Amino acid sequence: MIALACFVTVSKGLHLPVGLVRVDGAKGYARQFLYGATAFFLLLPAVFGPQDRGLVRRFLRWRPMVYLGLVSYGIYLWHQAWVGRAVSWQGRPVFRASFPAVVTTALAWTLVTASASWFLLERPLLRSRDRTRAEPESDAVAP
Repeated sequence: MIALACFVTVSKGLHLPVGLVRVDGAKGYARQFLYGATAFFLLLPAVFGPQDRGLVRRFLRWRPMVYLGLVSYGIYLWHQAWVGRAVSWQGRPVFRASFPAVVTTALAWTLVTASASWFLLERPLLRSRDRTRAEPESDAVAP
């Protein structure tokens, strides 16, 4: 509830200008502080408290969320390229493109690419790293 209050305050209570407008001074500081507070209070229940109870914990254990966590590095790596591609496919300037079309297209292709990245590159590399660590070291010199 605190996270929601912070988000509503930054969205409606600060009377910030709409669009890509630079905001300096007290309003700029308040905006950044409230963004951080929103994130903090969203994550707080996931980090502290009983690990086996609560709505946030149940949501984070949900299989689709577990999968997104598994491929999250690929999502981080690939999302920007697909957002740019989705905008260019519409043939419009960035802020004139259809937001729902950009989000759905970029999300779909990002998940496909992140999944491929995980299964074809990241997982095999992690497994090979684990195998090399499991092998005994032969630093000792034989007599």
